[in-house]
Amino acid sequence: MRWGAEPELVGPRHHFRVALMARLLAAYLPPRLPGSRVPVRVLDAGAGRGTLARALARRGYAVTALDDSAAFLAYLRERVGPKAPIRLVCGDVAALPFEARVFDGAVCGEVLEHVADDAAAVAGLARTLRPGGVLVATVPAGRARYSWLDRWAGHARRYERAELRALVEPRGFEVLRLHHWGFPFGLLYERLVQRPVLGRHARRGAAPGFALRLGRAGTTTRTVGALFAADHLSDGLPWGPGLLLVARRRG
Repeated sequence: MRWGAEPELVGPRHHFRVALMARLLAAYLPPRLPGSRVPVRVLDAGAGRGTLARALARRGYAVTALDDSAAFLAYLRERVGPKAPIRLVCGDVAALPFEARVFDGAVCGEVLEHVADDAAAVAGLARTLRPGGVLVATVPAGRARYSWLDRWAGHARRYERAELRALVEPRGFEVLRLHHWGFPFGLLYERLVQRPVLGRHARRGAAPGFALRLGRAGTTTRTVGALFAADHLSDGLPWGPGLLLVARRRG
């Protein structure tokens, strides 16, 4: 099971993270470069069901969504339709099937922790980005927090901030932003809502119906998302359950 494989289960936090990553990419890499009418090319590495890929396409990016799951790609294909600016590719994040310097940006949301060779994945992202290209990534934070839920979700690891920096900097990236995120409201949501719901899912093999309905509810997403938005005031504190990285490909 992949974390994020069933976004209905993580509900508002998942949607907030997607919106946050899309907004950050736009802040560092606008959908169109100055003087150009050509959309910026972005790779969603480990796209899952494509929530982030669709959010980026709506912002005007030309998105390539890569995942190693044919089922996820089929799910995404049904939802984007033939005219959406999203190219679907089946492939391995640790062995990207693209030529060098073909993307202007890349996103990698809750993916690196699943990859056995995360160094190869980061090196591949650097290889496929043009000089100056931007990477936005999130990973779960804190080695000491590794638990049964991480094992169930298929996490090989959680990361300390220094470890994530040491992973990306030697492989061609300049770190522009690196900090914890999700404190205090994201952490409370994870402990009081997400973990209990996923615990029941792990034991029973299916999520409770009320949790699915709650996770899909627009009112829930908007209300809880407003609380998550306040977490940015605590980005400098080391207690958030996730790490957020923005890095630029060196020339």
